[in-house]
Amino acid sequence: MKWLDKLKEDFSSNCAVSVKQYGPDVLRDQSSFKARFDEEYRGADDFEKVSLLRKKNERQNEVEIIFNLIMS
Repeated sequence: MKWLDKLKEDFSSNCAVSVKQYGPDVLRDQSSFKARFDEEYRGADDFEKVSLLRKKNERQNEVEIIFNLIMS
């Protein structure tokens, strides 16, 4: 797990906004985020659903950026 510790260390020194906001979180199990999103989405009105979907898409885009950083 030395690589994981090194990766977390790299995240803390990275200045990219996406890394600062989502970096270490994407290394964890995403099931709690998905469950929370599904619960909020079911109880939301149409306006709130649009906002929730936008946030989910933004998070996915940031995760892809972080994945590319990891792979590089």
